[in-house]
Amino acid sequence: MGLVVQQVNFDGRAPSLLQIVQKITQTGGLPLTVEESSPTIRGNLFDLHARLAFARFPKDKIEVTTYRTGAVSEQLKRDGVSDLPLAKVVQGAREPSGTQTVYMQGYMGQEPTLFFITAIALEALGGRPRFPITDAERREFGVTVALADLERRYKKTRRHNMLMVPIGIVMGLLWLPFGVLWLLLKTPSTIRKARRIIRDHGAGHDSGAP
Repeated sequence: MGLVVQQVNFDGRAPSLLQIVQKITQTGGLPLTVEESSPTIRGNLFDLHARLAFARFPKDKIEVTTYRTGAVSEQLKRDGVSDLPLAKVVQGAREPSGTQTVYMQGYMGQEPTLFFITAIALEALGGRPRFPITDAERREFGVTVALADLERRYKKTRRHNMLMVPIGIVMGLLWLPFGVLWLLLKTPSTIRKARRIIRDHGAGHDSGAP
């Protein structure tokens, strides 16, 4: 299942979990359930590590996190990978000095109301979303949501997801013959390449023999 992400950057420290929850509730008008990770999980890495959900749908969660200043870079150094190219793209490793970022994470197929309300609420708290929020998203999600409307949105999302399952199966079955054909066409060339490598490798050893 694919992930859906957003990053909201703040000058100075990001808002606290309490401030974020209060702003989301004020924006959407609906109560939340809040699951904050224990100090053991947060360790020296996270300032904030929590999962949020609408109280009406407590299992449908999004994750919000912030890192302690410099903590990710220090962790990469301790792991001995700070000089590797991959280290540059590790989440939290390149936050500019004097800033803090709230990282949001949902998943593909999730009802998006809470995700967008959270992004809009963080922006209202002074943050700058990395992926701009469109006017259409503001009109749909940046307003108070009635519980009945939210329930309709969840039902619509469930129907859509249920419809996508058989479509995905059919598409997979349709593409299966092409995949098999591709493998059949590719296999002889792969075998030839392997034989050539083995032959050349053997020849190299023979030429070096006394």
